[in-house]
Amino acid sequence: MKGVPSMTYRSEHARKKPVLDLALKLDIATNPKPSALYEVGSGGFQIWCTADDHPADWENVPMSMGTFAKPCAFVAAVWWGWEDQLSRTE
Repeated sequence: MKGVPSMTYRSEHARKKPVLDLALKLDIATNPKPSALYEVGSGGFQIWCTADDHPADWENVPMSMGTFAKPCAFVAAVWWGWEDQLSRTE
């Protein structure tokens, strides 16, 4: 499209950097605060929940501390990639 800058690895990294920086600040592995529910990975981040902050109907889901700062359970993951490299089921 005319007037639209082309997407590059560098431009897309710059767009996601603020999100990853915040996820690092709210890292569940090192931050005991209730709002710290994220874990940064190489291509995105994971979202975790705790006994005090979880999806509806998760009251009986077991939560373990593992290597994190508080007991938690995995909820979801967010990945970035070029559209033609991702399958629609991911």
